[in-house]
Amino acid sequence: MKIYLFATLFFAVYGCNDILPNPSGCPNLPGILESGNVKKIIISAETVTQESGMLQADNDLGYVFEGQAGQKLNYQTKDDICLWIFNVDNGRLNDTTLPKSGTYTIQIAVAKGSTTFNLDLSFGELQSSSPSSEPSSQIEQPSSQTTITSSFTQNQAIDIIGRWLDAKAQVFGRDYNSQILSEFLTGERYSKALESVSTLQQQNAYYEYPSNGVEALGDISINSDRATLNAVITEDVKFYVNGNLNNRYTTFGPKRTSYRIEFKLDNGIWKIEKIDKI
Repeated sequence: MKIYLFATLFFAVYGCNDILPNPSGCPNLPGILESGNVKKIIISAETVTQESGMLQADNDLGYVFEGQAGQKLNYQTKDDICLWIFNVDNGRLNDTTLPKSGTYTIQIAVAKGSTTFNLDLSFGELQSSSPSSEPSSQIEQPSSQTTITSSFTQNQAIDIIGRWLDAKAQVFGRDYNSQILSEFLTGERYSKALESVSTLQQQNAYYEYPSNGVEALGDISINSDRATLNAVITEDVKFYVNGNLNNRYTTFGPKRTSYRIEFKLDNGIWKIEKIDKI
């Protein structure tokens, strides 16, 4: 299924939530938005929704959210990406104040080539939205890092692992959706996962994960911008080659395995950096 979103004007985003003209070659009309590249998110006034990933030319990403009339959508990014906002009728918004209650779609793109991106969204104030604030210097200051690091808990680590286990069905399944890898992984694990997706496509192979689970083994260890947690992961895995079930990696039921999982703070977001059996 393909979603067509068109507009005669556009939003371009450069490190803040101002609507700017087209200095970097953003297209006048957004491209085709594939339904597989659309993610449903929740935006509120109390928290900041953080999205990140990889953008490639002619492969736009979309985010669908619910909003109420009169709410103002604040967003910011340091990356050179194009951004459009559409209401339920596919009408483009002229500003970030929602005219009516309903479902809205954010479509983002890159003018050429590819780029990674981080995008913050909220109906409330964003930390760096004040003209006097400097987002880049704040992130680099040790005191800011300490605040973010100390707030990382074992429950949050388990949640990241659990969401990654759920996402594996999209990444290593028939869709080969590598676009969402950067939401969960960084560094070594990101590179290995990207390579695995490419290998699966070449072999016409894919995985299915009927069930999964995760439980901690001991307490989480945190050191500055890194953290480590030992955990037991339970997965029911089915491996297919050319559409046929293959015994090589199929578990034939849930299998429990112990892992040492290392996390890294990547641009203010905790992600999985390494996963090793123990």
